[in-house]
Amino acid sequence: MSLPAFITFLADNAEAIGAAALATFYAGKNLEDSWNWWVEKAKLLSGYRKRSIRLNRNGAAILAVEEVMKERGDTPATLKMLGYGIGNMGEADDLAAFDIGDTPSGTTDTLFLAFIRHVFDIEADGQVYRVGVEGSEVEIVKRK
Repeated sequence: MSLPAFITFLADNAEAIGAAALATFYAGKNLEDSWNWWVEKAKLLSGYRKRSIRLNRNGAAILAVEEVMKERGDTPATLKMLGYGIGNMGEADDLAAFDIGDTPSGTTDTLFLAFIRHVFDIEADGQVYRVGVEGSEVEIVKRK
């Protein structure tokens, strides 16, 4: 089931889902007992959930430019994106050897953002940097 179909299902069946949720929440107990039980279970489950950042091209570009400025120690007078590519999780980690020319440019489907690495070639005041962004992790390499 796709995400839009799931949302449509929820919207079409809101009354039945709401009633089932209330019946599950109360389970024949008073409000305070039910609330405390659910809070306890939520605390148990929160340790298993890891929140990872999933960025599209624009969000990753912001982190990439910020990393270039941090590497330089100043704000460049000129800044230009020379190239953009998408790397997959299974590919080699060598950022300098990554071939931007063979990767698709443009938008990436939201479902795949957790599995890709954004790679940018950015020129700042004549110096070219290759920046890889994977979630909130950013790696930078100076290019010739």
